[in-house]
Amino acid sequence: MKNWSVRKRLCICFSTAATMIAIVGLLGILSCYRLQVLAEYSHRSQLQTQDFQEIRMQLRQVNANTLEMILSTDVRHRNALETDSQQRIERIHAIIQKFDYIDFNPEMMEEFTDCNLKLEEYLQKRDVVVAKGNNTLSYQVYEFFLSDIQPLVYQLFDKQDHLGYRLDQITYGTFEANSKSAGTLFVLLSFVLLVTLVSFVYLGRWTYRSIMLSLREVIRGAEQISQGHFNIQLEVQGDHEFQLIGDQFNWMARQIEQIVNGIQEEAEEQIQYLVFHDELTGLPNRRSFNKECHALIEQADSNFQFAVMFMDVDRFKSVNDSLGHAVGDRLLRMISDRLKSCLPEDHFIARWGGDEFTLLLSSKNSQERYEITANKIVNSMKDPLTIDTFDLHVSVSIGIAIYPEDGGDMDTLLRNADQAMYQAKETGKNKYQLYQSNYDQLTRRLKLENDLQCALERKEFYLVYQPQVDISTGRIVGAEALIRWNHSTMGIIPPDEFIPIAEDIGCITAIGEWVMREACTQNVCWIDLGLTPICVSVNLSARQLQQERFVETVCDILAETNLDPNFLRLEITESMMMQNTAASIRTLHKLRGLGVSLAIDDFGKGYSSLSYLKDFPVNVLKIDRSFIQGMTQNDYDKAIVSSIITLAHNLKIKVVAEGAEMIEEVVCLLHYGCDEVQGYSFSKPMLAEDLGELLRIDDPYKAQLEPWTYEPRSVLLVDNK
Repeated sequence: MKNWSVRKRLCICFSTAATMIAIVGLLGILSCYRLQVLAEYSHRSQLQTQDFQEIRMQLRQVNANTLEMILSTDVRHRNALETDSQQRIERIHAIIQKFDYIDFNPEMMEEFTDCNLKLEEYLQKRDVVVAKGNNTLSYQVYEFFLSDIQPLVYQLFDKQDHLGYRLDQITYGTFEANSKSAGTLFVLLSFVLLVTLVSFVYLGRWTYRSIMLSLREVIRGAEQISQGHFNIQLEVQGDHEFQLIGDQFNWMARQIEQIVNGIQEEAEEQIQYLVFHDELTGLPNRRSFNKECHALIEQADSNFQFAVMFMDVDRFKSVNDSLGHAVGDRLLRMISDRLKSCLPEDHFIARWGGDEFTLLLSSKNSQERYEITANKIVNSMKDPLTIDTFDLHVSVSIGIAIYPEDGGDMDTLLRNADQAMYQAKETGKNKYQLYQSNYDQLTRRLKLENDLQCALERKEFYLVYQPQVDISTGRIVGAEALIRWNHSTMGIIPPDEFIPIAEDIGCITAIGEWVMREACTQNVCWIDLGLTPICVSVNLSARQLQQERFVETVCDILAETNLDPNFLRLEITESMMMQNTAASIRTLHKLRGLGVSLAIDDFGKGYSSLSYLKDFPVNVLKIDRSFIQGMTQNDYDKAIVSSIITLAHNLKIKVVAEGAEMIEEVVCLLHYGCDEVQGYSFSKPMLAEDLGELLRIDDPYKAQLEPWTYEPRSVLLVDNK
């Protein structure tokens, strides 16, 4: 039985249950039949008893009618009695004819026949008495009735009573026998039901235990596998089906173990690969380079020499920002492919991070060979790299540090190679540079990078303001806020030197916000002093304009300083607007919606695309100083300046000329109709206190401009019609 299959066990259970149910159904049918027989027999016995009682009643009434007829002399009354008696006699015959003899035995049948004969005899004698009584009423008829007919009636009643008694005995006996039979069937039915229930419970428990034991073993195996224990072996006993399941489960566990082990091995190999390789380019990464460099240093002797090259892609950030990171990633992959294709296999190439690469050149090479290799790399980048529809001309700057002359450890070699690479960038890019120990400029840059991080906290920055003059009146109508850095140890650092560094290290955004807040605060101070309100200009960086919350930042600064937005002008360059044009348009429209004035700085120097003058909501153009300073010597610059002013005025855009250092330049701008001039011809950048004193004068430069100011002329317009 232990080796029976689940199917066989279930078949036994259901077969036993079906058999027991059939037996119970049969016994139930027999019991119902017995009960139905008892009910029918009881009903028939009750009807027979009623028939006997009715015969007795009818016979007694007929006998009473007969006696009354004998004694009555009224013919009509006698006839009525006779009619009633005949009806009752017919009723008696009808009851006897429909009488059911099914329960009579022979003896009772004989008694019943004798009773019927007595009844016929009574009726015949009665007819005789009735006939005699109709003719005459005499004492003899009455005596005959009492002597012959009345005893016969009593005998008939006695026979009927005896027959009813016998019938009751038979009915009771039959009912009792059937009741016992029905009781026996009921007891048997109950017993069979009990046996069925016990059998079904036993067989069900037997089947349930066999299934659940096997199922629990399978569940235990599944839990072990879910916890990562794939070497489990199920020991399923008993059921044939579950033994098959256990065998398949064990096979599946072995297969899963093999698959998992394979995946783990592949994952470990992949992890090991990713630990020492760059995912983007497939080159060895910084960790791999460090490992290789340490190995070279450890095996070095007095005659051993190798070089570390530090390479950086020139202007990669502008490509990445303007064309997107996807193009930048593809560009890095193409550069790495060129490096691998132009260098021998014994050269170790690694991606250091971002757009920086490092190379190890073994001791087989001399310094001359190192320079030849570096030059080969630089020349390999001259051919443009085509990505989608873009032909990108890229260049690289390389710094070279040689072991052991330029450093005896990896960190020193890398630092010196990095400094040499920055020296290559400072001297024109697209070249290589051997490390030299007297790199004062690089040391200065590193110091500036470190000190810029905390210059705001140290309050080393301050602002100067260069006036913007309305050359038609000589009045100061605006001022450009220019940042200066008073270094604690190095003195005044020009913005041309520290602004690019701030952009590279990412602190330009914080510095730009400080400049805007400081300029707005100062403008409010001038207004509170009752001075003529002017529009203060603040230069924006590309990082600021690309910030998602830049507009909110401007709103917060205006709210903090309580400055009217009409007195703030934000200056942006052409190149900034060409980066992420759609986002730039949305940002600029939001700023114009605040009431802030927008100016394009250094117009004509960059892309000089006229399409954005239509799309971008600017209201001021600042002509680049290179055109202004060339007007007195070059007619082309004059034509360009004149065209820009005319174009701007036609587009309802104000024009500011910056960098005007000579009075002749101011005169030309005045005749061309320029609106405002900013430059040394009027004033150098000055501190806020000095500009405040100058603002107290209504038209401080009016006298300076009067000799060249044209008198206003009246013009007569004539209709040619």
